[in-house]
Amino acid sequence: MTGKQNCGSMRIDHSTAPEGRALPYRSIVDPWSHYPQTILRFPLPNRAIDVRRELSDGDRAFLRGLFPRGRFAIVTPANPHGTELSRTENERRLNRFAVELDLLHIPHLRADGTSPDGAHVEPGFGVPLKLLAAVRLAHQWEQIGLFWFDGVRVWIVPADHTHEALPLPQ
Repeated sequence: MTGKQNCGSMRIDHSTAPEGRALPYRSIVDPWSHYPQTILRFPLPNRAIDVRRELSDGDRAFLRGLFPRGRFAIVTPANPHGTELSRTENERRLNRFAVELDLLHIPHLRADGTSPDGAHVEPGFGVPLKLLAAVRLAHQWEQIGLFWFDGVRVWIVPADHTHEALPLPQ
């Protein structure tokens, strides 16, 4: 078997090494484990929030000011179920997601989740939905979870019901 297969919340890479040997178990990754290590990037106005650290008063004020209610979710359509897609396919999904948000008249602003080194980027949008509606939206787009700002702190909230919500930082 080649390619990647999901087993619950585990992603298993069944690719083979050049001589036909299986790759080492380091290929097994639980995508949920990466969420607490995320940097949230807001391209306009070029601001980054490091969820590995406690939010500063300035961070909270910035996040509260993004939408009138001061609470919102960050949802990505990229890499459904934690399965990494090509950049082109993720861009297609992002464009379809933006069209859907427009058609539903849901205000949104670009918000990306990135690895600390910036090598991995999951493009998405901040949306001022109530939490349950945001979870439904993330689930519809086949996501494991979403980020939720409650006006005070950032949380990781599962969309697939396989984990408990986690306040950040951990």
